[in-house]
Amino acid sequence: MPEQVLVDTEPVDVDVASDAVESLRSESGLFRSAKRIASVRSFYYPVYVVEYGYQKTTGFLRKSKVTERDEFLVDGMDAGHTRQLQQYCDAAESPVQTIVGTRPAEPDFPNHFDSPLVLESQLSRSDARDYLQVKLGEIGERVTEKREEIRERVEDLKMQGQPEAAKKQAKQLDDLDGDELYDELREMLYLPNEFSKDTFAGVSNVELVYLPFWVVKVHCEGGGDEFVAFRDVKSGLTGQIKPSTVDWVADWFMEDVSIADLFDDTGNTVMR
Repeated sequence: MPEQVLVDTEPVDVDVASDAVESLRSESGLFRSAKRIASVRSFYYPVYVVEYGYQKTTGFLRKSKVTERDEFLVDGMDAGHTRQLQQYCDAAESPVQTIVGTRPAEPDFPNHFDSPLVLESQLSRSDARDYLQVKLGEIGERVTEKREEIRERVEDLKMQGQPEAAKKQAKQLDDLDGDELYDELREMLYLPNEFSKDTFAGVSNVELVYLPFWVVKVHCEGGGDEFVAFRDVKSGLTGQIKPSTVDWVADWFMEDVSIADLFDDTGNTVMR
């Protein structure tokens, strides 16, 4: 386990996390079906902060092109969370160094793990650097395949003696430029409207940063386990702790057995 890592925000300390779990248990009703809280553990999720450039046209009468720079996040676990992770991009652009050390078990939670879990990135820095270029290439391939399908359809219609239908299909060929696919990419990565394959100006920097979370494993009365995840903790009007749950993290632990198995009730530190 690394002694220090870059994080987008300092993780909630164990005392506050314990109060947050108690708040969830006593007030939110999230654990109504629970037999017991099995473990509470912090973990660090790896992401790559990718700084890229794109050309933007400025000016009205006298137009010129300038290169703007922006960032997006690549899912270091390659677990399909790219869209959800973009909400943390602003903070991840200015990471801080934090020490990852052992923590004493809380008396209220005898199975609380004594150290955080730093997940090992499943992607290399090179993978992250190439991510956007690969996505643009995939869009290009899909457009090419679609064009070939339309051409074949046009030829089939001509062979069948349907010239008008063939013309309509040929019109689709003229209109096919992949705009919808580029829109999906821009939406997924929060890219600006000016971004396209033609304005992309390359990647200038890639940084590995970790996002700290807390996850609670719950043994349920009916059998099986449930997970609750949180990251931000706020104080309510009366001073009580109010954790903000993160559903996509909890769902990930529920759906991916290999990740759920990291929560070992024996208290062992399990690295992926």
